[in-house]
Amino acid sequence: MSEKISLVMGASGFLGSHIIKQLSAQNQPVRAFVRESSNTQTIDDLNISTYRGDIMDPASLRQAISECDVIYYCIVDTRAWLKDTSPLFRTNVDGLRNVLEVAAEVGVDKFIYTSSIVTIGLNPSGIATEKDDFNWVNKAPAYVRCRVDAENLMFEFCNNRGLPGIAMCVANTYGPGDSQPTPHGALIKNVALEETSLPIDCCNPIVDIRDAAQAMILAADKGAVGERYIISAEHLNQITLFGYAADAAGVKHPRLKLSIPVVYIIALVAQTVNKLFGKRTALNTESILLSHIFNEMDCSKARQQLGWQPRPMKQSIEDAVAFYLAE
Repeated sequence: MSEKISLVMGASGFLGSHIIKQLSAQNQPVRAFVRESSNTQTIDDLNISTYRGDIMDPASLRQAISECDVIYYCIVDTRAWLKDTSPLFRTNVDGLRNVLEVAAEVGVDKFIYTSSIVTIGLNPSGIATEKDDFNWVNKAPAYVRCRVDAENLMFEFCNNRGLPGIAMCVANTYGPGDSQPTPHGALIKNVALEETSLPIDCCNPIVDIRDAAQAMILAADKGAVGERYIISAEHLNQITLFGYAADAAGVKHPRLKLSIPVVYIIALVAQTVNKLFGKRTALNTESILLSHIFNEMDCSKARQQLGWQPRPMKQSIEDAVAFYLAE
C-alpha cells in the first residue's frame, strides 16, 4: 500500500510551515504550494516538493493537487485593517472556491480547512462550542464575514459535491517561527524588546502554533468529515499574556494597562485622524471588538475525537520570546 501524499497550501506561512515540518519529521510524502513571490526560507531545508502557483490559476492548482490524498488548506488573507476589503473576499472566498472546485474534481481523501474561531457563535453561557452557529453578523467586520462565508462555502462543497472536508476553527496562534510577525505576535515581541506595548484588560482564546499544526494533522487521520473542531488551548487575559512575555525576556512587566472603554476612545481618535489622510491602520474599533468579544472556547471535541493535547500557553510564549530575541 503506497503512502499518502499531503499537499500543504500556504506552506510558507506561520501555520503551513509548521504543518510541513511536522509531516516531514514523520517522513510523510509532502508537497508545498506557495506563490511565486513567497519567501520559503522556513521550509527550504526540508525534503519536500515545492509547487509555485496561484489559487486564481486552476492549471497550477490541478498540477499541485493531482495525485494528492490530503490537502491542508492554510491560505488566509488576515489583513482585517484594509480600507478596501474586497481583497479579503477575493482571496478568502473566491480563491477558496477555485481550490474546492479542483479538489472536488480531482478527488481527495481529506480536505483540512483552516477556519477561525470568529465563525463560532457567541454563547450566553460564556462558553462556546462547535454547535454554536455564527450569530453576530450585525457587529461583524468584513474580515469576520468573509471567514464565515468561506467556511460555509467549504461545507457547501461537503454537502453538495461530496468533498471530505473538515473545518479547524483556530484561535490566535503564538510560538516560534513567527518571523513576519503576526499582529498579535508583534505585541509579544514588543514586550520582550521593551518597546511600546500596553495590555488590554480582556481575554482571548489562544493556542500554540505547533499544537494547531498537530491538530490539523490529527484531523486528517481521525477527524469526522463535515465537522468543525475548535482549536484553542486557553482563554487568557492579555495582561497575563504580556506578563509571561516579560518574564521570559527578563524585563519589567508593562506598568500600565488599558480598559476596553479607554482603548475604544484611542481607536476612535486614531480612526478619525487616519480618515483625514485617507488611511486605515490595524488600530480601529473593529480590531478592538475582536480583542474582547469571544467566549471561552470548549476544545473538548478535539481532545476527545482527535486525541489532541495542547501544551500550556506559558511555555508557548516563552518559546515565542526566545525566537524573537534570537532573531
